[in-house]
Amino acid sequence: VKLPDKDEITSAAQEIYRFMQPSAQLT
Repeated sequence: VKLPDKDEITSAAQEIYRFMQPSAQLT
């Protein structure tokens, strides 16, 4: 079983943050 790469985790986390906090701007 392959673990997701850090890039994939970061991308997913950013998408989740944007979905839950649309007012928050992540750069």
